[in-house]
Amino acid sequence: MHRMNSLFVRVIYSRFMLCQWSFLGLSAVLFLASCFAGWQAFAVMVLAYGATLCLIHSFQLGNVPYRLQPKRRFRAASLRIVVWSWVVWAVGFFMLTFGLLYLKEPYQLAFWLGGIFCAALYKHQRRFHKGDSWTR
Repeated sequence: MHRMNSLFVRVIYSRFMLCQWSFLGLSAVLFLASCFAGWQAFAVMVLAYGATLCLIHSFQLGNVPYRLQPKRRFRAASLRIVVWSWVVWAVGFFMLTFGLLYLKEPYQLAFWLGGIFCAALYKHQRRFHKGDSWTR
């Protein structure tokens, strides 16, 4: 298990994965391929991409839907974070579910997984580079 974990960390923090152009190139190729594959493949890709961004953002708001943090009392001002975390999580869940419902052909599963991977890679790079400073 330790060996697999070390391989995963090496791959995630490799130069290729942290290079901004790899994300842009991969996303452009997948979005263009989904455009040429038809509107359902494009819808699956966009729904998976948006759902992953929503779910990851919900986790960053405090993991409220999954209660991964210890129970604590929320002040009135931070109660909005709880509400928004649930709203963002629900939107992401429904987008992910509708993306799966749009799957008609087996090849569209690759676009669904590609959308999830691109969104996760985007959030990983944003966290590593402290924002989108590389696009300026």
